[in-house]
Amino acid sequence: MAKETLSNSAYLETLVARLLNECKGKDKIYIYGAGARGRYLEGFLSENGIKIKAFVETCISNTNEIKGIPVISVDESDRNYFYFLCASMRYIEDIKAQIHKRGCKNYYVVDENTVLAVKARTHYVKPSTIRRGSKYVLLYHSVLPSADNDYWNITVTKENFEEQIRYLADNYHIGRFDEEWETDDEPSVVITFDDGYANNYKFAFPILKKYHVPATIFVCTENIDTKCKFWFDKLSELDLKENTKEIHGTLRKSSSVQREQFFKNFPRQFLADETCRILSSNEIVELVDSGLVSLGAHTVTHPSLMFQSKEDQFFELNESRNRLEIITGKEVLTFSYPFGGRNIDYDNTTIKIVGECGYKKAASAFAGIHYAGDDLYQIPRNSQRNCSLPDFIHNMDANWSIYS
Repeated sequence: MAKETLSNSAYLETLVARLLNECKGKDKIYIYGAGARGRYLEGFLSENGIKIKAFVETCISNTNEIKGIPVISVDESDRNYFYFLCASMRYIEDIKAQIHKRGCKNYYVVDENTVLAVKARTHYVKPSTIRRGSKYVLLYHSVLPSADNDYWNITVTKENFEEQIRYLADNYHIGRFDEEWETDDEPSVVITFDDGYANNYKFAFPILKKYHVPATIFVCTENIDTKCKFWFDKLSELDLKENTKEIHGTLRKSSSVQREQFFKNFPRQFLADETCRILSSNEIVELVDSGLVSLGAHTVTHPSLMFQSKEDQFFELNESRNRLEIITGKEVLTFSYPFGGRNIDYDNTTIKIVGECGYKKAASAFAGIHYAGDDLYQIPRNSQRNCSLPDFIHNMDANWSIYS
């Protein structure tokens, strides 16, 4: 959606009014999705006097309730209730299939723009006391002078990134992803990047050095020292309009061979420019030698791991780490799941393989806060989009509030 639309107050008010209108005359309401989006929606509905009966999830985690509200599996849900479907849009079709199996067709899809609208209109209070040992991990991808051509909505402008890092350095203890968290009970904010774009070196690294803020970059290794694009950046270059996201969903689950075969249908080179090039070996060495930046592995080819064979998963995890260790001469003990969706992009088999490969920690991409004793192979991270500093602070306060 065009950025000017997001700033259009009348449009956002329309989304909110439409959402509230859906609640009229309904006293049996579920929110399907107990992640950040679902929690934001529950907070908004609660402030407007609307109570939900339960959060619904496809697969139940260790969370039995949120703010006193039960968390139930879709199999336990009542098909006669009204469902707000509140999850990432790339998973909505799967969620629809789940509730259709239950014989329910009474639902409303809460899209990302509606989530943004309700989040902006909900009052969140950061706890006055943050629990000892808590780790708030931020997830960045790309930092560039402009976010105008950001197809996947993963770029933060250099200007906004510096404001965010300055704020964090002034207001939080900044921890490191590669530290032993079990012996560090100080509440911390931790900075991470996924993919390994060279713009992390060119634009983010100078800012990290300026404020002496450490970070971990999880690097996909296939395109190091090349001008080849990530497969999803190739896909955005094709600009297949409304089919792009559907094709992305298919390619995400495909093997690297299948993806290569798909792109052979389009006779072009897909050369990466400086906005989407991957780090070079020399840049990686300089980052690591600074002492501020540590490296983690992020596979070789960036697949959704749970759809790959065990053999391919072992290859992706071992080969990416080996390549980084050869380049840096340093041990790599941390990993980040591509796409990072729990039970969507990785599963228990993947988690087991991560441990068997010798990794000590693994980062997911679902929102939340890591607390002492939580699973070190499913560390939540809070994705960062391009936004002003007031919105950045509001988003952090919201997450501290809903996950405390």
